[in-house]
Amino acid sequence: PSQITKFKPSSHFKNKFGRQLQFMNHLKYS
Repeated sequence: PSQITKFKPSSHFKNKFGRQLQFMNHLKYS
């Protein structure tokens, strides 16, 4: 069970990072 808890923040961080990339792309193309 502890391993699942370890993966949770990882996916959250990936989601945050992906959103940042989208934001940067938006600035690039605007």
